[in-house]
Amino acid sequence: MPVHRSAQPTDFHALQEIQTATLAEPVPALLEAATTGTIPAVVRELRTGAEPTVCGYVILVPDTETATVHVPEIAVHPAHHREGHGTALIEHACAMMDEYDRLSLTVDKADTTARQFYEAVGFEIVESLPAYFETSDGLLLHRPLS
Repeated sequence: MPVHRSAQPTDFHALQEIQTATLAEPVPALLEAATTGTIPAVVRELRTGAEPTVCGYVILVPDTETATVHVPEIAVHPAHHREGHGTALIEHACAMMDEYDRLSLTVDKADTTARQFYEAVGFEIVESLPAYFETSDGLLLHRPLS
């Protein structure tokens, strides 16, 4: 049975394993901030056996001035891709941050799989970001929350 909970310091290594396995440009410092409570992060955990398994996470950076919550990272362990965990993390983030106007995130323009996922969960492209990533262009996406 999957559950959502706040990230904890003891999650750092499990999240780092997911981050390294799934992201082209991992930022361990972001995980440190997320697991120490400096910025909010939600962990999706599977509780099907004796020991719970972390299968994914989403990091949230609220900006009260723009009423936007930026999602610098969302990742699901490769062993759990296409099981609905990414969608559940986005939906949980939306419910958690409903006092804001929108979620925002950036995606590699060439990553059609990620783009299709984000569009399927309600994000729309709002801006092209030339040379945003180290090796490619990015896109800024928004999803309304209200």
